[in-house]
Amino acid sequence: MNSFYRFLIKEKYKKFNKKIFPKLNNSESNVLIEFNAFNESHVCQSLLANFLAKNYKLNIIGYFNYCILSAPLRQTKLQKLKWSLGKLINFKNHGIYKSIGSKKVIRPKIISKYEKKAEKITKLIYKKLRSKKDILSIKLEKILIGDLLYDTYLKSNQIATIDIKNEKFYNTLNDFIHLYFYWKDYFNNNKVHSIIGVHSVYSYGLPLRIAISKKIKAYTIKSSEVSKITKKHLFSSTNFFDYPKKFKSLKKTKKVKALALAEKIIKNRTSGLGGISNHMVSKISSFHSRKTKAIIKKGKKIKILICTRNVFDATHVFGNLLFSDNYEWLEFLGKLSEKTDHDWYLKTHINYGGKFKLYQPNSNKIIYEIMKKYKKIKILPNNYSHNQIIKEKIDFIFTQHGSVGFEYPYLGIPVINASYNNPQIAYNFNFNPKTIKDYEFLIKNLDKLKNKVKINKKEILEFYFMRNFYQDKKWLIDNPNKMVNSIGGWDNMYKEEFYEYIMNYLGSNKIKKINEMFKSFINSGYQTLSIEDSSKINQL
Repeated sequence: MNSFYRFLIKEKYKKFNKKIFPKLNNSESNVLIEFNAFNESHVCQSLLANFLAKNYKLNIIGYFNYCILSAPLRQTKLQKLKWSLGKLINFKNHGIYKSIGSKKVIRPKIISKYEKKAEKITKLIYKKLRSKKDILSIKLEKILIGDLLYDTYLKSNQIATIDIKNEKFYNTLNDFIHLYFYWKDYFNNNKVHSIIGVHSVYSYGLPLRIAISKKIKAYTIKSSEVSKITKKHLFSSTNFFDYPKKFKSLKKTKKVKALALAEKIIKNRTSGLGGISNHMVSKISSFHSRKTKAIIKKGKKIKILICTRNVFDATHVFGNLLFSDNYEWLEFLGKLSEKTDHDWYLKTHINYGGKFKLYQPNSNKIIYEIMKKYKKIKILPNNYSHNQIIKEKIDFIFTQHGSVGFEYPYLGIPVINASYNNPQIAYNFNFNPKTIKDYEFLIKNLDKLKNKVKINKKEILEFYFMRNFYQDKKWLIDNPNKMVNSIGGWDNMYKEEFYEYIMNYLGSNKIKKINEMFKSFINSGYQTLSIEDSSKINQL
C-alpha cells in the first residue's frame, strides 16, 4: 500500500468517524483518551470514549502518554514547534483524534511551580534507596509508582536490571516525579470523569493510578480486552482470583461446553497449531512437530527447563515477582544450578515476527550473556520443540508467569512459578511459592516434590476458559482470524489496513451492540468485559 493510498484511507476514516459519532455539546467534565499512533487503538478508544461522552455528557480530550519511555518529557524548542504546528493544522493523528470528537490534545511538561519540590523529592527518594528492591516500594503521596518507574527504565534502555548509581536512573526518577506533578496538577484543576488508556504498565500507568486515587474512573482498552483499573486491580485483566467463583456461578450445561471449548484449544496449542484461532500471536507454535538432534541427556537425573521471557518487557505486568527483575531471577537459578546434581536447560521464546524482531534478539543476547557464567545450564535452540522436550523426559518447568504454566501441566509436567502474581494463581496445578526462601526450598527438594505432583486437568480447562473465553477477547471483532488474514497480518492492525477493514465492519447495529456491552460492563462488578456483557454466554 503506497503513501498516497494510505492518506486517502485516513481521510475516508475521518469522514467515517464524523458520521458514526454525532457532534458532542460542550461540557464542564471530560473523558481523557490516550493520544497515540496505533490505528487499532484509535478505533477501540473512540468507541468507549464516545459511549461515555454521550451517556455522561462529557468532552473528549486526548492526552499524549509516551513521555519518558519513548519521547522526552523535556522538549526542545524545535520539538515544541512541531507539536504546536501539528495541532494547529490537524496533522496526521491530530486530525484522526479531532474526527473521533477530541476537543484538544494535551501533552505533559515540566511545571515550573513544582520544579524545586520535584528536585527535593527526587534527592530524598534517591538518598533512601539501598537496593533495587527499594525502587519497587516508591510511593508519592501514597500512590505506588515504583514498579512503573522500574519497568520504564528497563524498557527505555533495553536492559535487564538497574544500577541505582547510574546517572541515567537518577534522571529517569527525576522525570517521573515531574510527570507525577503534571498529572496531579491537571486532575486538581480540571473536571475529569474518566480516563481511557491502552496499557497499565510503564509510565503509561501513571495517570491511571493518580486518577483512581481521586475517584476518577479508569479503563484500558484494546481489541482483545477491556478492563477497569481500580485500587484493587492496578493492572489490566488481573482478576485471577475471581475465576473459580465466577465459573462456579455458571449453569451446569454451560460449564460442560466451556470445558470442552477450552480443551479443544489447548489440544491444538500443545499439538503444534499456532495462529490467532489458537490464541497465539505467532503462526508458528513452540510445540511444533519438527524434530532436531536430541540435546537433553538421558538418565535418572532430574531434568529442569527454565522458560524465559523478554527481560525488559513489562517485567511487573501482573505485579511484583519473587525477584526484583528477570536478571535477579536468572542469576539466582544460575548460582543454584551449581549446587545441585540436576540437569539444567534453558529456552527462550521461539522467534516471533513483526514488532518482536526489534527487541527479541537484544533480550536473548542479554540472557545468553548471563548464562555464560553458569556452565551447568545448557541453552537449547529457541526453536527446540516443547513436544520434543517432553518426549525427552523433562521433569520440571521453571517460569515467572508464562503460558507454560498451563501448557506443561496439561501434559503432566509440573511448573514452579517465580511470581505469586500469575494468571494461574487461583488454582492448584502450579507450585506458587510466596517467598524466595520457599522457592529455594522447593528447588532443593525436587526429588521429593516429584512424587507429590497431582495435576487436575479440569482445573486447567476451567482456568483457560475463564482467561481466554469468559474474558471476551472478541468484543470488537467476532472473527479475529478472518480479520488478520484480510488485512495481511497481525502488525497491520497498527496501520491504515485496519481502518479500511473496520469501516466495512462497523455498521450501526454493531455499534449499538458494542454500546450495550459497554453499559453492562461498566455496571458490573467484574474487572474485565466478559461474554456475559456481550451476551456470547448464550452461544455456549
